[in-house]
Amino acid sequence: MSSKAIFDLVSPSAVYVESDLYTGSGILLEGGMIMTNAHVVWPFQSVHISFSDGSEYDDVPVANWDLMADLALLGPIDTDAPAVALSEAEELEVGSDAYLVGYPGEVDELPQPAITRGLVSRVRNWDISGVTYYQTDALIGAGQSGGMFVNEFGEVIGLSGFRFSDAGFGLVAAAGDILPRVAGLLAGEDVDGLPDPAVFGETGAYTHRSLTIDNLWDSEVFVLDVLPDTEVDITVKGGRNDVGLRVRNIFGAIIAESDANFEGDESVTIVTDIPAPYFAEVHQFAWNPLDPILIESSSKLVPLKDIADGRALAEGKSIVANIDYPGDIDFYKVPLKEGETINILASSISIDPLVIVCRPEDDEAQLVGDDNSGGGMFGLDAELSFLAPDSGTYLVIIMDSSGYGTGGYSLAIREQYEAAPTPMVPVPTLEPIETEAGEMTAYFGTSLAMLYPDDWTASGVSSMFWDESCADGTAFCVGKKGATLIIIESDLSSLPEASLQAYVDVFESVISASGATIASREEFESDWGQEGVIVAFEIGTLFEVRHLIVLNDNRAFEATYMLPADQAEELWSLVEISFNSIDTYR
Repeated sequence: MSSKAIFDLVSPSAVYVESDLYTGSGILLEGGMIMTNAHVVWPFQSVHISFSDGSEYDDVPVANWDLMADLALLGPIDTDAPAVALSEAEELEVGSDAYLVGYPGEVDELPQPAITRGLVSRVRNWDISGVTYYQTDALIGAGQSGGMFVNEFGEVIGLSGFRFSDAGFGLVAAAGDILPRVAGLLAGEDVDGLPDPAVFGETGAYTHRSLTIDNLWDSEVFVLDVLPDTEVDITVKGGRNDVGLRVRNIFGAIIAESDANFEGDESVTIVTDIPAPYFAEVHQFAWNPLDPILIESSSKLVPLKDIADGRALAEGKSIVANIDYPGDIDFYKVPLKEGETINILASSISIDPLVIVCRPEDDEAQLVGDDNSGGGMFGLDAELSFLAPDSGTYLVIIMDSSGYGTGGYSLAIREQYEAAPTPMVPVPTLEPIETEAGEMTAYFGTSLAMLYPDDWTASGVSSMFWDESCADGTAFCVGKKGATLIIIESDLSSLPEASLQAYVDVFESVISASGATIASREEFESDWGQEGVIVAFEIGTLFEVRHLIVLNDNRAFEATYMLPADQAEELWSLVEISFNSIDTYR
């Protein structure tokens, strides 16, 4: 058939799909049902649709989801538009002509479908789901997701869904492979084995009590779905817990965050600006469940229950799960014996999975992980092999590496096989060193090492924050009961050579400008001959601070002890021993 004949045949069945935030395409099937990609309509429960003849339908419900294969069904609607059937035609050969019909880049008041032509450039297989994907150079623009892929006979042989802008090609799911999944969706079946994200349409409550958070990776999440320009106050009452509160929008951006107190309440106020759900996350800075937590809001919050978190897995077990919202982190518990090796594979077409394995008490330096070693459809699957250094329960963490992806993934815990990646092991936990101030352990920087209290752990000030504010260096942060140690190492090789005193002058000017009161500045030499300067200052009446600066090998080593004023006197001996331990180790 000619290009025009193909377009005239199928374009009346092409559907324009529009939510409050996104636009996309769809395909009209028998019975008034419309097939599209899940990512076109997520997280909305209904959308607006229209056809090229001008007919429109408001509040068309999302009837069923398949978050693993990125499929959604809309409808039913009562329409005279012709339906099309998904073809079970034989797999197209590389080099075959093919066409895309949909609504890419649509801006007109009366949307009209478009057609592009290209070749089947390659055939790819997603083994996890058994779905074949056609790679094509027919242009898949924004808004084409959910559109038709048509062969030269006018048969709809695929559903377009992914584009690679840099590489200039798109990927289309073969109709013959998704037909069984579509049939299941039409029958109302739970095709993907994942919970329906209908929570976004539920009625919530202003107060939620007795929240219990399992560990540092866990969180209690609530959906806030209100009109734009709504002011919302949210408070977490943590009691004796050190908790944090953050609010994300649907794009994964953190729009408000509170971690002002080492225990007690945290509060934020936001003004919504988009017609889409927001997500309030409550998290803690402890490895074990703490006291019950209370969250209160001036607008209703709906709890988002994550069935993955805390789930027990074992070797030989494969599951499917979902990254429920941008920024979601899933954690699983896997019991292992000392010396046992397992292989972990996380695969998805919707997210770029990142896998991390750790013991519950491990700090950041001991985490092992992988992002893209598992290959997969897009080369983004995560795979690692892990050797347990001791017997116990380990955590397997799954997240989207970009921080804003959502969708289903599969996770397999398997035996180690011959061609598997080399097993990874956490960095060993160092034996503590006995000092006059108690047991201490060593921090090893680029070229300098320093002792710090052994029972201080990852504190409420995450090192990720300090990494962002210290782009040319590294950061380390631990704390206990309101006291915090922060170590920052900065690369000075790109700067003009500066003396230690000049560097300290700059530091003092920055601190003074922030409103802190500088108490003293003293030259310092450690027990091992490392020379530096200690600047003492106060932050209001709450904290007393000792900041040590040492320049070594074109790097600045800065160690800051920030102590609550009521604890400072009893901790100064500890700080003195810590600073005096600084030495090179290379």
